[in-house]
Amino acid sequence: MLDRPGPARRRRLLLSLPSGRDRGEGSVSHIAVILLVAIVTGALVTSVLPAQITDRIGAAVCRVPGEDCGPDRTTASQSDDPGAERGEAEGPAGRGQADAPGGDAAETPAGDGEEGKGDYWSCGWFGQTACDMVQGFGRGAKEAFDGAAGTACLIHICSHSGFKHSWGGVKQLFTDPGDSLKAMWDDSTKGIREDWKNGHEASAMTRTIPSVFGMIFGGKGLNKLGDLAKARKAAKADPHAAKTASESAKAAVRRAEDAAAKFDIKGAEAALKEAEKHLRDAEKATKRSPTNQNLYDTAVARERVAHARTALVDARVRSIMVKTAVGRQAQKILDRYKPNVVYRRGGGGFYTSSNNTIYIDTRWSQNRQAVVLIHEASHVEFQHTGRTVNGRARELSRSDYVEGMLREEAHGRVLEVEANRELREQGLKIPRNTHESIYEDAYERAVKAADQESKDHGWPPMDQVERSQIGKRAGTKAILDEYRAGRVRPSIATDQPYTEYYGAAWDRINGTAP
Repeated sequence: MLDRPGPARRRRLLLSLPSGRDRGEGSVSHIAVILLVAIVTGALVTSVLPAQITDRIGAAVCRVPGEDCGPDRTTASQSDDPGAERGEAEGPAGRGQADAPGGDAAETPAGDGEEGKGDYWSCGWFGQTACDMVQGFGRGAKEAFDGAAGTACLIHICSHSGFKHSWGGVKQLFTDPGDSLKAMWDDSTKGIREDWKNGHEASAMTRTIPSVFGMIFGGKGLNKLGDLAKARKAAKADPHAAKTASESAKAAVRRAEDAAAKFDIKGAEAALKEAEKHLRDAEKATKRSPTNQNLYDTAVARERVAHARTALVDARVRSIMVKTAVGRQAQKILDRYKPNVVYRRGGGGFYTSSNNTIYIDTRWSQNRQAVVLIHEASHVEFQHTGRTVNGRARELSRSDYVEGMLREEAHGRVLEVEANRELREQGLKIPRNTHESIYEDAYERAVKAADQESKDHGWPPMDQVERSQIGKRAGTKAILDEYRAGRVRPSIATDQPYTEYYGAAWDRINGTAP
């Protein structure tokens, strides 16, 4: 059984007929197209459209059957479909139908990807034209119905965004009728051109009348114009808006960071708020015009704003810290050795000498963060002055290494206790903890014992400096004893007390860990 010739083959057969027959008879499809051109062109010419517009639309009509309209005419699809010259406007089937070897192009899925109408009906050699006519009319009717739904949006029988979109199309029609009607014509006749290109001339013919009707009297064209209006609005936007907003954001960031460095919290907050506003403007402008330069400028501004937020958090914490004597000393240490201070949620608080970075847990209150920063600043000082045993595990015995690290930890904990006491005296609500009670009890007992000894021996009363020194030594020893007894654990996620924590570190460094 011979295969039924496909549309592409039928088209080639028609083109190969003698020229005399072409002049005398003409195919049914060509007659239908001529009739179509006459009907549509007549309707448009008798309307109120300007001559320039009808010329453009007439050029589009004469392009439907693939005829050349002359050197001065331009199809709408050439300007509106940048993928047409590259063959990207059609789906895979649309590109491969004419040249696919050994197959029937009429039974290949149509390249109508945008509309998603599916395959053409296959009704046999004699019934194919009738099927194409019915299917074409059905597709055109569906488009007209969609247009009617779009028109309903003009009276708000749809979503609010659809209502605005439709009226935006109406506005576009009056402000730029030439390009508007060209866009409407191109959108409404795209399916017709695809039918003709795929060899289904009868479908293109019957699809035309309802499709064009939907364009002129329905809302399908309005939807296209709504898209066009949005595109025009974006195109008219300042092409440098993203860069301008990004630069403004970075300038506000600099002011925020300068204010934060001076502990001017209100000034830093105001500048950061301004920077965030400019960043939002830059992001909106970049969304409208996503060039590589705009994307880069906005990304840089976003990173700078993130740094400013961190600077503000750090300024708030340090403004609390410097209210105490030990906090002001800690600030001098931070200024001298300039460690990085990273605020992040979770992980506790600690200092790593390898990258000179302090980590602070933002789950804590800002008062607590300030006190922990004082503690970690003491580790920075131990590291940079050579007082720490950290990094000397291979030189020291296990017990000496652990003892040295416990002394360093106890020193930092004592600074926390003293900072809490000073902040509490200034009216801040700081909850008491077990270590403060241990320290203060040892402090008071030591001072009371020293006073009694002076009294028993008839010595002169001690001044406040002597009393403070005696109390601090006793309090520090009491805290150190807590560490030595294994009753203190790091703030990081571990169940090990400090004794085991540093012992395991020595084992790991020296290769003796089990």
